[in-house]
Amino acid sequence: MKHKSIYGWLFATLICLIPVSIWAVHKIPILNFSSIDILVDYLARIFGIMGSSLFSLNIILSGRFKIFDKLFFGLDKMYRAHHFLGGLSLIFLLIHAELLIIGYCGQDASVAFDTKGGQGYGHSPRATEQFNTYMVGTLN
Repeated sequence: MKHKSIYGWLFATLICLIPVSIWAVHKIPILNFSSIDILVDYLARIFGIMGSSLFSLNIILSGRFKIFDKLFFGLDKMYRAHHFLGGLSLIFLLIHAELLIIGYCGQDASVAFDTKGGQGYGHSPRATEQFNTYMVGTLN
């Protein structure tokens, strides 16, 4: 009866892919892969969405709710899934961070700091102070 436990894994896969699908549907009109920077940015977003979705599912699985126990056909299988999905979400979030770093390679640090359309808001005063302290050179 090993095939029964596939339902839990299918559920985990759906939880991972549904948010990515929603993001992709909203980005369809402007999806273009004209440069490697855009592709790296899209991949970073996809890995970030999948990692945070799996992390959220992992937190829910740690609650040991009966419905998930039944979905994975046993508490021991749910614990294995919890262990595997936790590691996978960590890997996805690390890939997300690395892709963000790769996307800003070769650019001025102020480009990475200026978020939300170059407006530069959304950072705490401490982050702004640290940026100004560690900045080498001037902002253009």
